[in-house]
Amino acid sequence: MNLKNTNTKWLFLCAIAHEKKNKSRHLKDISFGVFALLKNKIPVKNIEIIIDEFEGYEDEIFVQQMLCQFDIKGIDKLDSIIKECQNENFVVIFLGHGNENGLGTIPPIKSYQIIENLKSNNSLKCIALIFGQCYAGVFNYVDLQKISDLGEIENINICLMGASHLNSSLSGGISIEYANGVTTSWSANVFIYYFFDWLIFPSDVDGDQKYTLIDAFKYAGSKTSQKLILMKKELFSIVSQAQLELFKIKNELVALNKDLENEFDREIILEKEQSIFSLETQEESINEIIDLHIELSYINQDPWILNTGIARKIMFNLKNTLI
Repeated sequence: MNLKNTNTKWLFLCAIAHEKKNKSRHLKDISFGVFALLKNKIPVKNIEIIIDEFEGYEDEIFVQQMLCQFDIKGIDKLDSIIKECQNENFVVIFLGHGNENGLGTIPPIKSYQIIENLKSNNSLKCIALIFGQCYAGVFNYVDLQKISDLGEIENINICLMGASHLNSSLSGGISIEYANGVTTSWSANVFIYYFFDWLIFPSDVDGDQKYTLIDAFKYAGSKTSQKLILMKKELFSIVSQAQLELFKIKNELVALNKDLENEFDREIILEKEQSIFSLETQEESINEIIDLHIELSYINQDPWILNTGIARKIMFNLKNTLI
């Protein structure tokens, strides 16, 4: 099963409707994936992008440059894209948010629904589903067999791999140079980033003289683990620094409140009250930072793969070069 430039459809499926603060980071995840595919000379017509709530590029130059050539579709087009695909191979990248119900679109996309739709397309010889969202494990442990018209059980060439089990998925700071001297940075979906990083610079991880999906999985999983270790060290440093700052603020608040008890000058009272309000605002902000970073420090991301036999057979020959 050889994934070449022209025989494979690539679909980015992104759920950002529930994102409250930074939707552009998910758009950059897609954009880097597109960047990697274009580097491998994948025709634009073989790349589809679905975003459940797309409101524009948010003045992100990298995103604009990568996505402006695509007709970005809504979630209502998913079934028709799957049904009408005439390529031999189909690769779906799941991005954005996820929860215990599936991919976090409105309504959520569930494992049974999308896999049954893929099974119904008889043109597809090989399917790879790559889940980067949180709680990706809800798409694991699924039935990959197909019942033929004669009632016989058929095994189909479908492989699933996820960034995390039934827990959160990691995002971390990434910076790339995508043109001469032109860089961009964002809080990237680390597993998906390293999957496409491998696609740009493939390596034969298992030494079988082939670039396969199992190589991509091992590379992305290992790099994600390494990134997680570095991030936890950084998180510990950030929390320690924030706690020191919090200690100073608490002492200042105690001193200011004590001064107010014996102060009768109206102007001085107003000045100290403003200082107290400012310090209390800082205290609340620092506590939020501490809570967030402590929560992140407990993330233990362990990628998974289903149907490894197929993953070992899916070879990447995108640039028409093998080892």
